[in-house]
Formats: sequence, C-alpha cells, structure tokens
Amino acid sequence: PKHDMLKNALADYSSLHPDPPDACHFMPPALRANLLADYEEGNRRVAREFLGRETLFAGPPPDPNAPWIAPKSLTTQRAVEIAEFMLDAIFNRLAKEK
Repeated sequence: PKHDMLKNALADYSSLHPDPPDACHFMPPALRANLLADYEEGNRRVAREFLGRETLFAGPPPDPNAPWIAPKSLTTQRAVEIAEFMLDAIFNRLAKEK
C-alpha cells in the first residue's frame, strides 16, 4: 500500500542519515524523569496488564542531572532534501513495479 511506500522511504532516509547520539531525546532528562514519575502508576498498570511485568520501560529512568543538548530544528532546506529523497525512492519503486 501507499502508506508502506512512504514509511519505507522515510526509514531508508533515516538509516542513511542517522541523528547524532546526543539528539535522541526531545525533552531534557529532568522533564523526562518527572513525566515518568507522574505517570508511574498508570505505566505500571499497563506493564502488568499487557506485558505481564512490573515495568513498562526497559532500563533505568533518566538521570535528571544528565547532560542534554536540544535537538536542532528542522530547516526548510532539510525538509526539502527529505521530501526529494522520499519522492525519488517512491518513483523508483513504482517504476520497477511496471
């Protein structure tokens, strides 16, 4: 289906242009830790009911004092590059299917 083509094209772009490791979180560690704490009871209930375990997320919660670098904003130029890549990938796939 067409949604799979979009998803696959974006996945291909992402694998060829990975984000740097320090850009993996959109929220600072303290905010993420507070968010997890605020929803701890509900997360535990979801983990028990759907996963049969006590914790929803693997690994320890974020250290509120851990260093963090805010992710870069998506520029218009980068958005155009991504769109062009995706269009080329979809066009090439459709051409092969003919």
